Amino acid sequence: MFRCALLFVLSIGKSSTFYYDPQLYVPKYRDYLEAQGNLTRDLFKNYEKDVSPVYAWFDTTKPLGYDPDAPKRFNYTLFLYDLKLVEVDEPKEQVSVVLELMEYWYDPRLSWNASDYKNVTAIFTRQDKVWSPTLTPFGM
Repeated sequence: MFRCALLFVLSIGKSSTFYYDPQLYVPKYRDYLEAQGNLTRDLFKNYEKDVSPVYAWFDTTKPLGYDPDAPKRFNYTLFLYDLKLVEVDEPKEQVSVVLELMEYWYDPRLSWNASDYKNVTAIFTRQDKVWSPTLTPFGM
């Protein structure tokens, strides 16, 4: 459940004053949004979504892990979160399904020190803002 408190202040004339105390007037949510906004702005300032985070300076003729100074192998995890059967057409031997997939990978450009952003440890952003692996269904 989501709750939001709004404070409206109507100031008439120059003599009226408004006492600002974050403990009394500003919900914790507003502070979080401000920290998240600052983090998002700083994080994506020089981020290029067309540049892959996959390390590719390696010699394919040597075994994996031969270079101790190179980053570890790029890990990509695909998780079938939900599968819904929509339709079965037996004469045509066809099935229609809806898949919900979760993808996990590490992009070192999208890391930050949480203490610099009021301990924000995770953000949610649009997929079109970040590099993501291409997922193409085939043989369907």
